[in-house]
Parts: sequence; structure tokens; C-alpha cells
Amino acid sequence: MAGLAGFVGRERELFRLRASLGAGTRLLLVVGDAGVGKTRFAGEGMRRAAAGGLVPAWGSCLPLAEKLPLLPVAEALGELSELDGGGLLEAALALAPPYVRVEIERLLPQLGTGEMEGGQRGGEGWRRERLFSAVAELLGAVARRSPVGLVVEDVHWADSATLDCLTYLARARGGGAVTVVVTCRGDEAPLDQQVAQWLAHVRGGDAVEEIRLGPLSREEAAEQITGLVGGPPPPRLVDDLYARAEGNPFFTEQLVAAALAGPAGRLRAPAGLPGRLAELLVARAARCGGDGQALLAALAVAGRPLTEAQLSSVTGLDVAAVRAGLRELAAARLLAEGGLEAAYRPRHALLAEAVAAALQPGERVAMHERTARALEVEADEALAAEVAGHWAAAGRSAKELRARLAAAGAAERVFGYTEAAGHWQRAIELCQQPRGAAGTPGADLPRLYVRAVDALEISGDGARAGVVAEEAHRRFAGHPDPATAGVIHLRAAVFRGIEAPAAGLPLIKEALRLFGQAPPSAEHAEAWYCYATVFLFHAEGKREASRAALNRALEIAEAAGATALISRILSWLAVDAFLRGQAGEGFSILHRGRALAEAAGDGEALLRLAVNESDALLKTGKFELAAEVARRGVQAARQAGRGASSDAVPGPTRLLAT
Repeated sequence: MAGLAGFVGRERELFRLRASLGAGTRLLLVVGDAGVGKTRFAGEGMRRAAAGGLVPAWGSCLPLAEKLPLLPVAEALGELSELDGGGLLEAALALAPPYVRVEIERLLPQLGTGEMEGGQRGGEGWRRERLFSAVAELLGAVARRSPVGLVVEDVHWADSATLDCLTYLARARGGGAVTVVVTCRGDEAPLDQQVAQWLAHVRGGDAVEEIRLGPLSREEAAEQITGLVGGPPPPRLVDDLYARAEGNPFFTEQLVAAALAGPAGRLRAPAGLPGRLAELLVARAARCGGDGQALLAALAVAGRPLTEAQLSSVTGLDVAAVRAGLRELAAARLLAEGGLEAAYRPRHALLAEAVAAALQPGERVAMHERTARALEVEADEALAAEVAGHWAAAGRSAKELRARLAAAGAAERVFGYTEAAGHWQRAIELCQQPRGAAGTPGADLPRLYVRAVDALEISGDGARAGVVAEEAHRRFAGHPDPATAGVIHLRAAVFRGIEAPAAGLPLIKEALRLFGQAPPSAEHAEAWYCYATVFLFHAEGKREASRAALNRALEIAEAAGATALISRILSWLAVDAFLRGQAGEGFSILHRGRALAEAAGDGEALLRLAVNESDALLKTGKFELAAEVARRGVQAARQAGRGASSDAVPGPTRLLAT
């Protein structure tokens, strides 16, 4: 390229973007075809807004074979953490409730207080909401000083957790001015179903604006070409390029680059049709030296930005050769501008796709294997899903399994249960392969089934969870370890009991018998709890038997130290006491539960107990005290990051959520 074209056109759209940032818009969609300039447009808009005091934070979704939960949110918060030497983030954390720092550590482990809670079954929906609330609180705290623009690029590649977080941020109340700016391809085909559903949902919401970017006009394309060639181009060249690229800025740029690479003094449009753009892009890359081509191939196969050290590891080139090759790629305009510090990626996803497709199968396999090894060296659990994807592409099942187990655990720690469920199910498949890695540490096949069932259930795919639970029961109902067999029976019993309690009853009884042969555990207590609530109370109406089963569940939960489950059991026992007319006993149980929850710092339990206590006080005519307890519950909810959604409080009549 003779020069770099400045920002061209889009003045009307920029005016709308600036107006949206200052008008209380919570979510701004920027939609357009691939190569139309969505990133340049958002960057120019944020640059102009930043001149007026706005704080921009950027994150990108990547076209990874294995999606990383909340990747763009973590990337944006990481960018915030670097502003003002970290002072901006620390000031915001100081203004936010204490739970915010604990939750933000899930996304930014470098904060390093070491107080992050471990994952546990029960209440996962609340814990994910708490994480989203923490992100909203943090951005709101920053926005109290300066408005914030959170830019999430390429949402067409987003994971479900990121989409849910964006929905939450778009509806969050309080704090300062925070606008989420999302870029999305309008021509992605087929668009991922969950992304299509998300777009349809948010487009009907309040405080949501959408800007659609179309192709440039001929005059705007001429301005772009002038900047690229460093002077006025021949009108015929402009006409030809505009007709072929149809005003798409990226396509125009690539055609100009090919024209400039022709014979000196002859500025002509390259032969070929726009439909053969992939071949054109590969031909451009082929004009670079061997090192440059190797680096571009590595970046294309990796599907993510790579540092110099990682590129050296993947290609086998020394650092000096890597730097020289990167300079050559940059000069040929084959590298993306800006991006992550000290990391590089191809200029456009279309370029990466074309380069990767041009490799021989054996070359791609070798590149995937070297990429997996390079990412493993980082010892970053957030990269485990990508590592697993590369090992899968390389056909290395044993190594893939280890990465799958790590990826599933990493996804669950940030409540990406849809992604975790996929990893658990893939791990099950790998364990069943003839030469699978059944001996891999942590690859306990029955327990993998249990983890898959739980992740599917929490992610909302109850139908699939039931299918997997039944498959686990068929295979492992007779497992020699009674605790393992017990939990297999428990999961199958719950899903059968949802449709037909009589069908699940024999299984839950067998689960209780099996657990009785093993030491006390949280799963043993959960089995008694489910037996008491799902089967005895709801299905059969046996309140006395249900109370006895709840007391047995409480005894086992206390012996096992299952603190989260204890509060749920106490909530039910208190309701039972109120139903028997024993108000004093009921309030005593609630007060005991509150003391335990306060000692454990369990905000969800405090909220549940406050709801039950306030409801009981209302029914006994103690209105002022009921209001006081309700206010205490609201305060506990806010301190715990609990939102105000209609189903935020799991009441005693909800079948499984409590």
C-alpha cells in the first residue's frame, strides 16, 4: 500500500452513534456484512467520544472451534484494569460492594486476592447472576466519573454466557452512563441459533438502538482508493473496483493491494472476479517470503491472536525471523491493526479462512498440534477449550481428553454451563473410544456423566439432561461403588420424577439404600432432600413423612458440612412448621438458618430465609416487622449481587430450583 486510507464516510451513522451514547441508550447494535467496516466505524465513534470524556473498553468474540465463556467481557475488563496504571479499576472497586471484587476475580485472576469462591451444585443461576451483577456494578462505578462505552466485537461468534451477560448489562439499572456497543455480521450464514434468538429478543427491548452499515457510495469508495494509492486514481480504475467490490471497504482494499502489486507504472485492477476473493487473498500472501507465509498460516490455524513467543514455538522460527516476517506481513497489510498488546492476527477473518483452507491436510494437522503445545505452555485454564479444539483437530484423543476436563472446570467457574456441558459430553465420547484415555486422571466415566447431567440441567437443557441421566443409569446403575451408583440413581430419579413421580420413586429409594452404605456426603443429603420435597411432599402429600425425611437430610448435610444445602433444608422445615401452625418453631428455624447463612456469607440463603420469614410475619399480622425483615432481605440481595428479576427468589413450591 502507498498509504493508509483515513476513515471514509459514515457521518450520518456516526452522528447516530454519538447521539445514542449521550441519550441513555443501553445497547447499540452495529450490523453489517463482512468487510463493511464495523470495527473501523466503532473505533472512530469511540475515538470521537473518548475526546469528550468517554472511557472505552474493548472485547472481541473469536471464531474459535471451542467457545470461551465471557471471553470478550474478560478482555474488556482487562483493558480497563490497565488504564491509569490500574488506578481507574481500583477506584471503581473501592466504590462497589465487597462481593464485586470477589466475582471480578473469576474474569481477572490477576487481581489476586485469593478469595474467589469455588463452584458447587445448587443455586448456580444465582451465582451467575451475581457475576453479571458484579460486572454491571463495576462498570457503573467507573461511569459515575466518566461515561463508559463497552464495545463487544463480532457477537455472531459469541458464547451463551456472553450473550446472557450482555442482556443483563442492557437491563441493569443504577450507576452512571454505560452503553454496550455490539458489532455483528448481517451476512453470517447460517447465524448461530442462540445468537439469532438473542438478536430477535434484544431488538424488541427498550433503550436499544441499531445502526446498519451498508456499502460505501462510489464517491466514498473513490476517497478510500485515493488514500490507499497515495494520490488521485484513474477514474476507470475507480469504476472497475467499485463495480467489483460493490462498495465493500475490505474487498476494495484487497483489490487495490493486488493492483499495486502489478507491474510498475501500470495501476490496473487485477484479473478475476470478486467471487474468487479467497484465491486473490491467498495469492497476496504467497508474494511474501517463506517466513511470512509460515507466520500467516500459523495465525490462520490458531484462530486467535498469538505473541512473538507463541509464533516462534508454532513455526519453529527464531525470534528475529518472526519479527522480520511480521514486518513483511504488516507492510503487505495482512495483519490486523491494533488489537491485543504484543499479539498478532490476520487482517480479516476471510483472509484467515482462505489461508487455512489452502494448506494441505497434513500441514493443518501439524499446525494444530504445535498450536496446542504452544498454548499449553501458558498454563492458563482459560485457554483449555482452545487447546482441546486443537488436539481434536490433530487427532490426539488422550491429550484432548485432559484438555476437555480442564476446559469444563474452567467454564463452570465462570458459569458457562452450556460450554461445560459440551466439554463433559465430548469427554464421555473420548473415554469410550477404543484407544481412549480411560486412564487419564479425573476421567471417571460415571462421574463424567453426572457432571454432564448437572451442566445440561443448569444451562436449561433439561430434555437432554434427562436423556444423559437415563443413559448413565443404563450403564452404571450396578456400579460397585455405592456412592457412585447412588448418585446415578438420584439423577435418573429426579428426571423421571418430573414427568411421573411414581416412575422415579423406586429409583430414589434405591439411591437412599446405596448412599446408606457409604460415608455421609452432600449427595446423600441431597437425595433425602429430593425424596422429601419432590416425592413425599409434592407428589404424595405426605407431610409428616416429608418432615422426617427433611430432618434426616439435615442430619447428613451437617455431618458432611454441606452448608449451602443446610439452608435449603431449613427453609423447608420452617415452611412445614408454619403449615402445622407452629409459628414459634418456624421462626426459630429461620433464625437458626439466618445465623448459619451469615456465618457462611451465603447471600442466596439469606435472601431465601428473609422471604420466608417476611411472608410468615405478614400472615401473622406483624406488618412492621415483616417490612423490616423484607428490607433486610433486599439489603442482603444487593450486597450479594442479586438482581430484581421476577424469579429471583426460589420459593418453597418450586420443584427443583430450591
